[in-house]
Amino acid sequence: MVMPNEKAVNELKEKVRYLERSLVQEGKTDAARFMLIIGGMLDHTVPAEKDELDHVYKAAFLKIWNIVEDSGWPLKFENEEISQEMVDDDLIPPVVHSPY
Repeated sequence: MVMPNEKAVNELKEKVRYLERSLVQEGKTDAARFMLIIGGMLDHTVPAEKDELDHVYKAAFLKIWNIVEDSGWPLKFENEEISQEMVDDDLIPPVVHSPY
């Protein structure tokens, strides 16, 4: 697993925040909400607004989530006490149920 360096993550956060502000000014609230969520994920937090995503933005979030989930990038859900530890499923041995 390759973890990005802090400088690259901070630069990406700034780009995402700029896009979010621009989208708000243009009145594109759904797209701005999506960028808010992506920015939160860069800060290891999944904002509660994820539940408000519709259509294409929800599908995009789910695709990104599936990638991040297997990457080792730790995320905590906003307003929830439990953090989602991103663990590669390949590292967890399967459970074999014996008929005996």
